[in-house]
Amino acid sequence: MYHQSFLSKTVAAGALAIALFLAGCDKKDEDVKVALKSIIVTPATNPVSLAKGDTYQLTAKPDPADAADVNIQWTSSAPDIATVSDAGLILAVEVGSAIVTASSGSIKSTVIVDVSPKALISFEVSPTRIDNLIVGEDLLLAVTKTPADAGGSFTFVSGNTNVATVSDEGLVRAVGAGSTEITVTPAGSNVAAKTVPVTVALPALISFTVTPLNLKEFGVPAQLEIVKTPDIAGGSFTYESNDAEVVTVSEAGLVTIVGKGSTTITVTSDNINVTPVQAPVTVGDALVNAKRPFQGENVIIPALGERMQQLVGWTHNPSWLVSYTTDNSTSMIIFSAPAWSLSHADNGKVYQTVTLQSGSYTLAFVGVGSPNNSSVEAYGVITTAETLPDLAEVTTDSRVLGYSELSAASGRHEIPFTLSGASSVTIGWVYSTFDNADIWSNMYMDGMELTKE
Repeated sequence: MYHQSFLSKTVAAGALAIALFLAGCDKKDEDVKVALKSIIVTPATNPVSLAKGDTYQLTAKPDPADAADVNIQWTSSAPDIATVSDAGLILAVEVGSAIVTASSGSIKSTVIVDVSPKALISFEVSPTRIDNLIVGEDLLLAVTKTPADAGGSFTFVSGNTNVATVSDEGLVRAVGAGSTEITVTPAGSNVAAKTVPVTVALPALISFTVTPLNLKEFGVPAQLEIVKTPDIAGGSFTYESNDAEVVTVSEAGLVTIVGKGSTTITVTSDNINVTPVQAPVTVGDALVNAKRPFQGENVIIPALGERMQQLVGWTHNPSWLVSYTTDNSTSMIIFSAPAWSLSHADNGKVYQTVTLQSGSYTLAFVGVGSPNNSSVEAYGVITTAETLPDLAEVTTDSRVLGYSELSAASGRHEIPFTLSGASSVTIGWVYSTFDNADIWSNMYMDGMELTKE
């Protein structure tokens, strides 16, 4: 009885000891924690490249998975560039770079985030065309992007820099009248370029003046000079001579002497708001039609065509016969031919009257020559009379200022003379022709030159 009781007590005590031992072992295992070795961030891309406004989800897991006391926190080194939520969602805020960190205690894992501008989808240029930009004016082209905060720059190129130039910023400057295009191209983009048509106009004319003309060369057109305000103003002009017996004027404003005198040329702008100008023109103080190329009129011998004529702008007395020929490169000529019904000349006179100021002058007869000098008597004469003297009076007339016997020698004949005050003088040649064995009598002259010292 006692033995059984003792045995039972002994067994019970052993079981209790084992139970207490096992309980102690379990409590010891519970006090040992698993340490965190690393944080694994997925996706594993590093760096992460995002466009502005994009989001990107990161996931962080502890390693080992059963690590104790894990509390992962997300932070960004530059929240103005990229933010990160508590759940690891990255938001690209602005262009630049940031470092996103997943950390738990001292254990960290980092991801570099590079933020680039948004991609350009499309763009518009304003204005879409530029019409009648005035030379010297500027206009800035404005580019609107879609999306508005898309990245990238634009290049601006003019198709004709003589019409318009354009700066790197899109500032268009009008250079000269005409048309061109400005091409706007997005850099580093597949979006197509756009063109802006440009027309440039000259400024409108406000007023103008015309320089007066004092013409001295017969047969040599002189250009009317117009001074515009502003000087680069556009437009065209028409011209009309108010005395076609003094001068004529071409559509381009070239004025040609017809006779002596004064007149005006009416110059009219195509701008109806601008007052026409009367341009004074004076022909005088010089000989007209006095050198090559001469101008002739009134055919003398129809059977010879236009060969023999009368010099335009010269006075001829009834005995003059012929004063111009298309022979010998169009010369002045003394000519008679009884066989052609042109009887000999007796005191033929060809002359002009001009008004000269005081001073010393030289009248030169140039290129005088004749194969028949013995059949011609001719003098070049300057006189204050209204006409030339007869041959017999040339050397004795008190009004004669100077003379030279042209028939005495070929070549150049110079006649100096002086005026003490402004005066009208008559200049020309007087001549007679005589019988000889030839069919005709003649003398050529290349022209006359009147110069003042």
